[in-house]
Amino acid sequence: MLEIKGVQGTQISIPEVEVNVDTVYKRTNIERKSQLDEHTQQQMEYWQYDEIQYTFREWLQVLSDENKQIQESQRLQDVDINATQEMVDFLLMQSAEMPMTLSLKQNKSKGVDSMAMYIVIRVEKKAKISVEEGQKAYKMFLSNPNFTHLKNDVDTMLLADGKDNLIVDLI
Repeated sequence: MLEIKGVQGTQISIPEVEVNVDTVYKRTNIERKSQLDEHTQQQMEYWQYDEIQYTFREWLQVLSDENKQIQESQRLQDVDINATQEMVDFLLMQSAEMPMTLSLKQNKSKGVDSMAMYIVIRVEKKAKISVEEGQKAYKMFLSNPNFTHLKNDVDTMLLADGKDNLIVDLI
C-alpha cells in the first residue's frame, strides 16, 4: 500500500476507485482547482486529491474488512430493532390494542395475565424462525424467576394454539 497526499491530475474526471492492471487506486478529498499558467496566461484547471494505491491482495483485504464492519453494524441494528419491537409489543399488550389469536382472547376473558400473553406472542414469533428458536425463547422467559409463575398460563395458550412442540423442560 502506498499513500500519496495532494496528487494533481488533468483527467476529465477522477473516479473514487480505479482498477488498473495490477493496482487499485482509492481516491479521497477530490477537489477541482484552477491556477494561472505562467506561459499562456490562461487559467488551467486540474484535480487535486489524496490517493492510496493497493495491490489486488491488499484491496481484497480492505473490502473484506469493510464487509465485516457492515455486517457487524447490521447485526447491532437488528439487535436494536428486535429490542425495540419487544418493548413495543409489550406496550401494545398492556393497552390491549394488539390483535390476539382466538385462544389468547379466550384466555384473556378468563383473566389470564397479559404478560403471559406477551410471552406466548414472543415465543410464537421466534418459532416462525425455527422451532428451536421458539423453544429457546420459551426457556429464556420462563426460566426467569419473575415469570415462572406464568408457566401454566403460557402452556395453556400454546396448547390451545397447537404449539405444544414449543413447550420444553426448564431444568
